[in-house]
Formats: sequence, structure tokens, C-alpha cells
Amino acid sequence: MIKIYQQNGESDFIKALNDWFEIKNLREWFSLFPIDATIEFDEMFSSQYKWCEENDYNFTPTIFVNGFEYPKTYSRDNLEFFINDLIEDDF
Repeated sequence: MIKIYQQNGESDFIKALNDWFEIKNLREWFSLFPIDATIEFDEMFSSQYKWCEENDYNFTPTIFVNGFEYPKTYSRDNLEFFINDLIEDDF
């Protein structure tokens, strides 16, 4: 998916993402969106995985706003109501 975004832009990325949730079949999806999986993404994911391990993030999704984790005291369903305040806060 990241490769589609980098090579083809946001609109193709959104189409590919929407198609994935409709198709849900990897082989069929790859036939529509052939991508070249390269080492650069393996390195990026490896780096992200290492960061998650070092910072004890063991599940997804974890939401970050301005580099800070979305407070667990707020329901994720209510994010839209708090997002503007969180963006303005310095935590």
C-alpha cells in the first residue's frame, strides 16, 4: 500500500485501500494492484517494529496526536470531539 501511495499518489492509494476491503483476497487484489515489494519497506517496517518493542506498544491501532498517544481515558469513538483540543494542547 505504501508503495502505491509513493508511486501513484493519494487517489490510487485510496482506491487500492477501498478495493482491498471489498475484495479481501490477496491474489485477486495483487492482480489489480501489482507492486514491487522492495527492501526499503522491509527496513522501514523493521525500524517501526523495533520502535514499538522499545516503547512497549503491543497492539494496533495506537493513535498519536502531535506525537503523543491519544489518552486511554477517552473512548476512541469520541476522538472526533476531542481532536481539535488535543491538537492545541501541549500535553
